[in-house]
Amino acid sequence: MKLIRTAAWTAAGVALMLLAGAAWIAVTFDPNDYKADLVALVEARTQRTLRIDGDLKLFFWPRLGADLGRTALSERRSATPFLSVEQARVSLAIWPLLRGRMVVDEVSLAGASVTLARDKNGRFNFDDLLSQSSGGGSESARVDLDIAGIRLKNGALVFKDALSGNTVQLGQLDLDTGRLTDGVRAPVALRTRVSSVLPAAALDLNIKTQLTFDRQAQRIALHGLHATAAGNALDIRGVDAAVSGDIALSWADGALQVADLVASVKGQQGTRHFEGKLSAPKIALTGDLLEGDAATFTAKVNEAQRTLAADLKLPAFAREGRRFRSGVAELALDFTQNNGTGKDTLKATVSAPLNGQLTADGRGLQSLDITLLTLKGSGTLQGQNIDMQLTSPLAVDMATRALSMPALKMGAQGRGERLPGGKLAVDLVGALQAGLRTEQVSLDLKGKVDTSQLAAHVSVKDFNAPRFKFDATVDTLNIDQYRHASTPALGDKSGRPGGGVPGTLDFSALRDLHGEGSVKIGRLVADGLTLAAVSADLRAAGGKLEVAPFSAAAFEGNVRGALTLDGSASTPAIALKTQASSIAIAPLLKHFAQSDTLEGRGSLNLDVTARGNTTAALRAALNGSGDILLVDGAIRGFNLAGTLREARGMLQQLRGEKSYRGSATEKTDFSELKGTFTIRDGVLQNRDLALKAPLLRAAGAGNVDLAHGTLDYTTRATLAATSKGQGGKEASELRGFTVPVRFTGPLSAPQYTIDFAGMAMDAARTEVESRVREALEKRLGGGATGDATQGTQPSKPADVLREGLRGLFGR
Repeated sequence: MKLIRTAAWTAAGVALMLLAGAAWIAVTFDPNDYKADLVALVEARTQRTLRIDGDLKLFFWPRLGADLGRTALSERRSATPFLSVEQARVSLAIWPLLRGRMVVDEVSLAGASVTLARDKNGRFNFDDLLSQSSGGGSESARVDLDIAGIRLKNGALVFKDALSGNTVQLGQLDLDTGRLTDGVRAPVALRTRVSSVLPAAALDLNIKTQLTFDRQAQRIALHGLHATAAGNALDIRGVDAAVSGDIALSWADGALQVADLVASVKGQQGTRHFEGKLSAPKIALTGDLLEGDAATFTAKVNEAQRTLAADLKLPAFAREGRRFRSGVAELALDFTQNNGTGKDTLKATVSAPLNGQLTADGRGLQSLDITLLTLKGSGTLQGQNIDMQLTSPLAVDMATRALSMPALKMGAQGRGERLPGGKLAVDLVGALQAGLRTEQVSLDLKGKVDTSQLAAHVSVKDFNAPRFKFDATVDTLNIDQYRHASTPALGDKSGRPGGGVPGTLDFSALRDLHGEGSVKIGRLVADGLTLAAVSADLRAAGGKLEVAPFSAAAFEGNVRGALTLDGSASTPAIALKTQASSIAIAPLLKHFAQSDTLEGRGSLNLDVTARGNTTAALRAALNGSGDILLVDGAIRGFNLAGTLREARGMLQQLRGEKSYRGSATEKTDFSELKGTFTIRDGVLQNRDLALKAPLLRAAGAGNVDLAHGTLDYTTRATLAATSKGQGGKEASELRGFTVPVRFTGPLSAPQYTIDFAGMAMDAARTEVESRVREALEKRLGGGATGDATQGTQPSKPADVLREGLRGLFGR
């Protein structure tokens, strides 16, 4: 008892002495007297400016500590603020300090702000402080980390990175912790607003957890972690993200354990709403062994009339050494889209066993081997039922970032009234190679698509500005059988069936098209046109698509040439150069001009250009030239020879004009028709048409307005000398006379007018000229002969002419 009383009195005496000493220091010592010395010391040691605007206050009981008012520390050799604080308090527990242990009882900061920076050379603005604090020297006393709590109110942390051009700021920073010491679970609550420039983001971050650490074991753990983030990031609005679970990390051996991890996110990107959730019950990494239980990931995207849902199931996996293995991973997709008249749907599943190899350090994936990737899907598209399948081994080399599918098999089956014959079948095999580092993709395919047998090679380079190259061969292709009646024609955005009313032409997609290729088709049916032996080389660059050269057997003959589609400007343009030989002109005109007014075989050459936003504008802006040569043909709707036979009766009247309408049952046969033409602003002009027929010859000149489908054309037909039986007596009477015929009106139903009065005048003039010629020949020829016989001098020419005219008119 005596010993206890002695110890108690001794302790009381020590306490009394300490109190007395503290009281004496508090009364006699003012730390503000040393502020100038402290500022000078900091300046000398760090070349930074310390500014203390508030008062320094010391307190000694029941704990030892200090209060600090407004204080700021500058950058090194600069007046730019590095650190500032509005108010700070730090206190130490007295009794542990007497036993040689430093226990921080409280750390409280208000309005603290720190600005960290990195220059373009990678140097940080606090490197000088780290170099000074890492100097030699041994601790004089063991310092244990034991902080009763940290309170930070309205703080700010800014990081300016000149190397990347980014700035990250943590503003409105609040931090509250419980006791921080080894082996004790401390509650931690952090709230702040995070903003950055690259990428643009503004998020409210809230973290709550229970923190434990063991400095000797070099282990830290977060229990019951719950973190949320809300705001905007990148171009995503309304971000709402959350993470929860337990995380433990041992930095001594690199062991990591994650349990009951749940992560979710949702937001809106433009009109697209999305959400996703990841659940991972267990992930454990210990040395070379990595294990995990089965995990799931679900996602859903909604955009206007479209919805996509994905469900990924990852099997339990294990890694031992550099090899890892797992069961079969499965991905389920569910897509729905409103198409205006119903819904398009697709449900698909992808399954694959995952096996792979890790890098030598075990920290990354070196290769991934999937023995058999399988895709199966079914759905409806525009009311048609579709089933599809895809299988192939898959190998991924992460070192070279290359992907290979060496035995690709693809199949599809379709059923529906819009499909040719109510069904569609696809059966293809091939190989796919892709290099992400080299930015190249190569695909080889061969097989059957419906009734078409094909073989194709396609390659793409440069993913940022793709350039393609392809080579395709198809035995037969009927495009018309896949085009439903409601499908607009190519380039027609009017939305009307078949593009019957010209709509807007849009070649803007050509601006992003770069590459070249060739295609060969044995038989092609497109837009009601049948072509054979089709061959074409294609090049796309600078907003232009060039199809040159191209060739095909068409219209019972051969066509070759070059076509250019130009979408580089806001107004599309087309250029066409073509040479057609041995073609039948009737089916060509029937297809392209819906006209059957001309028959025959021969050649047609065109060199034309046009520019316009609609098909009508293209016709109105058509310019160029061409020529035509036809043999053994006919002009339908007009019988010129028959009309000439009617001339005799009209010649007797010697007056007037007579108009006729074309008749589908009549035609003018010819043995040859040829001419050249120019086109200017949609108007075709011809000045040298020449027509040869068994009974007549004709020349023509005039205009055809292609934009409005009208013509104004005049021919001058002359009945040729004929053999007996062709034309008879009436034709004989008209032989050598010229008949002017003018064609006007729409191309589909032209009207022609015969100028009989002009024809009569020509006939009379011709007859007079013939009589004069005969009389002259008779007089001149006969007089000369007579004079020679009689030995007299020939008459004067004037007398001969006078006699000839007198004989012609019977006087």
